[in-house]
Amino acid sequence: MDVRAELFRVRSESKRVLVVGLGISGFSTAALLSKAGYKVVAIDKASESKYRLPAGSETLDNLRSRGVEVHFGVDGEEVGKYLTDVGLCVLSPGVSLESAVSGALKRLGAPCIGELELALQILGSRSVLVTGSNGKSTTVTLIHDMLTRAGFQSRLCGNIGIPVTALVEVDALSAPRSVPESEILVVEASSYQLESCTVLKPDVGVWLNLSDNHLERHGMMERYLAAKGKMFERQDKNCLAIVNGDDIWCSAMMRDVTAPAQQFGVQVSKGARIQYKPGVQDRIELTHLPAIESYDCSRSRLIGLHNRYNIAAALIACRSLGADYKALQQSIDEFAPLEHRIEIVGERSGVLYINDSKST
Repeated sequence: MDVRAELFRVRSESKRVLVVGLGISGFSTAALLSKAGYKVVAIDKASESKYRLPAGSETLDNLRSRGVEVHFGVDGEEVGKYLTDVGLCVLSPGVSLESAVSGALKRLGAPCIGELELALQILGSRSVLVTGSNGKSTTVTLIHDMLTRAGFQSRLCGNIGIPVTALVEVDALSAPRSVPESEILVVEASSYQLESCTVLKPDVGVWLNLSDNHLERHGMMERYLAAKGKMFERQDKNCLAIVNGDDIWCSAMMRDVTAPAQQFGVQVSKGARIQYKPGVQDRIELTHLPAIESYDCSRSRLIGLHNRYNIAAALIACRSLGADYKALQQSIDEFAPLEHRIEIVGERSGVLYINDSKST
């Protein structure tokens, strides 16, 4: 779907936009479109009283003050009552393609797009998308730090808590924006966001790992795998796919990747090779470049082998975009772990205290 053409059609035909799901991404989308002068109706399957608790009242009142028509307790076939004069539907990541409301929209022939693709098309920037079952937030934040140190205008967004639509200026909805060459969108992309994508083509796609998460939504590992794999489906020779060479699920996907690809891991021979023996050896070598580059990780505050995988993936991504060695090494040396993710909080009487409450 060409979202700019669809938005032009919606405006020219005086149609409305239906936003399905009022989580953080849905709210951001509804607010953006209403600011731009579109007639917006938003629905959520939760009751209004439940939505207002514990902190939804201000959000809801904000939308209604902008003229957004909001309805709660809407699911399945009931959505048909709100499709009058609707020219485009925007699905929030929390709305599964297998949900009753998505099935009804498909049956009724309503044109749909996900929040992620809508924003990426409008922004038009080069993008690095990172997905995986674990480590996404650390890796995107590290990539953002590396690129910023290297002089890029990195913009961190996505599943990390900053909806991509939150970066869109109102004027960009009506006319293409002038995109600085140095601007890079660094996007944490969950399977919830990826499953609805139909035209997604990131300049750099990073797949960290896959484990049996989110099966309550996807049903089986194969469908979870397929949702993640949408990141690579439309990449071409001008793009780059970066994949964990030690992960059996990620490796299995490599046969379907048509873009140039690089691997990272302990067992890979070409790409980002991890050499990690605590107290003995701690470095990552980029072996796919004309000359091998070695990065010292011994001073990194990101502890553990799993974080060496995150660093390795980030190094390939940033090096492919032109970030220099000095900036990358400095980032490895100085980057602080995210809160609650194997975060060292102190040492006392020879005991190291670590905050890893995110895992609980």
